Amino acid sequence: MRMHIRFLNRLHIKALLVSAFVFLIIFAVWAPAFAAAPNVVEAPHVRVVINGVHGSYTDSALEINARVLLPFRELLTKLGVTNDDEHIIWNEAEESVTVLDKGNVVWLQIGNPVMKVNGEEKTFDVAPYFHSRNDRTYIPVRAVSELLDKNIMWEEDTTTVYIRDKANYSETLELLEKMNAVGAAAKIQANADTLINYRVSTSGAPLAGADEDGILRESMEMSQLIMSDTESGIVHVKQLAKISGINIGTELFQYGDRTFMRIEGPGMGWFDAADQGVDIGASLSQISLIEEQMDTRPLSDIAMGLAMTGSSDGSYTLVGEPLTVSEMNSILDAVEGLIQQDLLTIFDMKINKFQIGTTVDSNYNPIKAVVSVGMDFSIVEKTAGGNDVTVFFSADMYITVNYERVGSEFTVPVPSGVASLLR
Repeated sequence: MRMHIRFLNRLHIKALLVSAFVFLIIFAVWAPAFAAAPNVVEAPHVRVVINGVHGSYTDSALEINARVLLPFRELLTKLGVTNDDEHIIWNEAEESVTVLDKGNVVWLQIGNPVMKVNGEEKTFDVAPYFHSRNDRTYIPVRAVSELLDKNIMWEEDTTTVYIRDKANYSETLELLEKMNAVGAAAKIQANADTLINYRVSTSGAPLAGADEDGILRESMEMSQLIMSDTESGIVHVKQLAKISGINIGTELFQYGDRTFMRIEGPGMGWFDAADQGVDIGASLSQISLIEEQMDTRPLSDIAMGLAMTGSSDGSYTLVGEPLTVSEMNSILDAVEGLIQQDLLTIFDMKINKFQIGTTVDSNYNPIKAVVSVGMDFSIVEKTAGGNDVTVFFSADMYITVNYERVGSEFTVPVPSGVASLLR
């Protein structure tokens, strides 16, 4: 698992953190649940991921006695049942539905917790339900999935139901185990391209170029070269950001527990981040602790949330959410101190989405990763007159990382400006 977690976490987290850090430097200036009936609530916050795909539904999920229910025809078709009257048979007289799928015959009836699979009765703790609010019939997700011979898992932190076909689950788990067996490379080089679409508003005067709602919409492009030697504790990131026609170059060099930074510009050289009150090393150490905790997550749990496809060249692509939103927010909590300064305070920094796709070659080594992140936060800037200004940010980040395997002779060169600081 460590290889999977490292390549789906460590380099991406560092790329994300560097991107977010530079982004913040540049701009340093449940939906309520509706009661439908006793013990029945609409639950728009519940996510249902089937074979790694987060599907959308015409109507919100329902929760009855802590069980999730979804409209019967939409759920059945997303579970792979053919959507026609020969496979999903509705009996109006007895308010029941018979499902024919892969040799199984499943029978369910509104208000009846006893369901049948191939004539065998099984009793569940929740029955199919007719929701008068929208005149739709809902069926319990877990019960029906089990009757159709699926694996199912509930994740409380993200209120997500994960469902997998047993064959897909086994194949994905086998691939993860093979990736784990390969182990993480001690030395690697990667090129990353990042696009950030962001929206900014302020509690003060509208920003120049803002629309009639006071929101400024902009984009920023970044390219990064990441060189890493984990055995030696060296990471070098070169970054170029393009925003509003302006190019901003930065570099970050991590050497053991020390971190050095450089921003391109006249008279700008390398500096020790700690000397400027930016303790990146300490924050990265906290991230390592979180990563170690996440390394204990069972591969079987991760396999529930991943979709896998194979290519003719022997490569495989995994797409899903190996990190939950709550785990990503734990990481952000650990690094918020990177940007806090005397005149600047970060509030409500959170990750709304985190999805990643990783492609490995026939030897299960990483080739490419695509990361999608949604982030919200606000910055309070303290002004000389005591009139604090709050700037609100909302950003969508898309990161593409291409990996290049390097030989054992590869070394990450120490920039001359850093070498002098290390003496």
